[in-house]
Amino acid sequence: DVVYVEPVPVWERDIPKAMYYQVKNQSADLVKTIDQYYEENEQIFLALDQLSESFSFSRIKTSASLCKENCLYKLDNGTPLYFDNHHLTETGSSFLYPLIRKKVTSFGLDADKE
Repeated sequence: DVVYVEPVPVWERDIPKAMYYQVKNQSADLVKTIDQYYEENEQIFLALDQLSESFSFSRIKTSASLCKENCLYKLDNGTPLYFDNHHLTETGSSFLYPLIRKKVTSFGLDADKE
């Protein structure tokens, strides 16, 4: 079986740098709504929808963990989820682990086995 992990939200600014400037009161809080996320990835999602008509594959929706009304770029305690504008930190990737684990175990595999 094929599993496609949908894109994570991408930010216009480097997250750690933006957070630094926020601490220095030189930058506003970053905001990306779930609607903006879907709009930015519209072509990808349309292509995946078309592919799913001919091919069988599963999708892992990263937005289910990283976005509610707004997409997350840091934890409430200030820990960044990205180490630039589009790559997740270990903390950020831990948000996706439950989704990936669920999908892997649905294939009868042991998700915790290395």
